[in-house]
Amino acid sequence: MLIQLWRSKFQVWYKNNGEGDTASASAAAPTPLNATEVPMEWQRATRYQYSFSSNVPNRKEKLFYEPKTYDFERYDLHALAFNPSAELARVYESIVTKANHRGGAVSSDMLIRSSSWVWVTTGRNPILGEVKEAHNELTDYIADYIYKWISVWGEIEDQQPSKRHLFMINYMMLAEQFHGLYTKILTNAISQKDKDVINENIRLHCDVGISDDGVGIQPKNLLGYLWVNLADDVFQPKWHKVCNREGCWRVAGTAVRADWKWCGNSCASYMAKTPKAKRTPSMFDESKISSLQARIDKSVKRMDKNKHLRVIKKEDKK
Repeated sequence: MLIQLWRSKFQVWYKNNGEGDTASASAAAPTPLNATEVPMEWQRATRYQYSFSSNVPNRKEKLFYEPKTYDFERYDLHALAFNPSAELARVYESIVTKANHRGGAVSSDMLIRSSSWVWVTTGRNPILGEVKEAHNELTDYIADYIYKWISVWGEIEDQQPSKRHLFMINYMMLAEQFHGLYTKILTNAISQKDKDVINENIRLHCDVGISDDGVGIQPKNLLGYLWVNLADDVFQPKWHKVCNREGCWRVAGTAVRADWKWCGNSCASYMAKTPKAKRTPSMFDESKISSLQARIDKSVKRMDKNKHLRVIKKEDKK
């Protein structure tokens, strides 16, 4: 099984569409994957826009994003400065938090519907009812946060230039799935079924096996990288620091300082100039304690294993 395979010594390499092979050696067994991360190249449009591809009399359906221009920039994809997988979970959390401030809990079904279509007025119905207004407001929250994530990280998969439709519902469902998995990571509740889901997606979106560079996992696209990075967070729980600005969705990566508070100067300036603004709490606030507890648990297991081996050796000598 893939996640168990990471306990052995092997190489991990990243390559995007046959371009720019790089490699890095992992730590020796029996520790989990601990490779020195080598950036994977990916691309994003310089600007995206929000649209729809189906229209019925009272609503716009199949909401999606697409590049506003076909100017693309390549960048090094890694989880050092910011963690794209954790940020996707944070996007979902931010949408739910903002929606719940209106009053009442937001269900998964409501989120799926609101990411699928938006209500519009018609000649016969020039005013939307309260329920439809609430639906559209939730759609705005979803559109805003997912747009921000896509603008930073790009499209999760390569697509044909004429079909670059990034459907909002697909990103919303993925964000919900990652939120659920990170919730379990933070509470040490990842099950074998969860690991099977992660393994299945790694196989689906990565090339796994032997190449001229060794044995490793090669993400085919951003989606593959997201699953590999999530799997690494399962076996090496980390302290995920969240930007302290009210409503910000950014989550720090592994290379930031311990006193990191802001994702950028604009967030720090906003909080300094807005006395009434309050930091938005996050489930990742517990990650410092949970990651420390995970390290302690691993150390205890290692000590117990070593103790057991010493007993076996002692008995063998008899």
